[in-house]
Amino acid sequence: MQKTIFLIFFGAFWGACNAGGGQQSKPADARPDAQLPAGFADFYEKFHQDSLYQIAHISWPLSGDTGVTGDSLGARREPKTWNQAAWRMHRAIDLSSGEFKQTFLPLGEDIVVEKIRYAAAAFGLERRFARRSDGAWELIYYSDMGELR
Repeated sequence: MQKTIFLIFFGAFWGACNAGGGQQSKPADARPDAQLPAGFADFYEKFHQDSLYQIAHISWPLSGDTGVTGDSLGARREPKTWNQAAWRMHRAIDLSSGEFKQTFLPLGEDIVVEKIRYAAAAFGLERRFARRSDGAWELIYYSDMGELR
């Protein structure tokens, strides 16, 4: 049952990520009360439009965790490291349907935590971005779609 719900949710999430029209995800629109660090919104937009830019702005190997189908008690999270060869480009998410909710939590001027969750269930993902010493932003952590903790 848990696996079926997860697969349905993941399919809906994937479809929303690849939708062509509608309002695309933008940090400034997602949570206007969050004071995002300078330059982050421009980085975020370009990160989702340009695959070469995205690859160049990820800290490889990328740390995070992934959902693993568990027993009858549900899924669990396990540490995971993503590598560049197997990376699938992240695209902007269409938030216009209301199916997904997006929040940003700036931690000072150099780290931004993004959470995207399915509005109707406790499933979502988390990404963390940090400013490099040269001033450029990069993805430093990715927790893929799964049950929220």
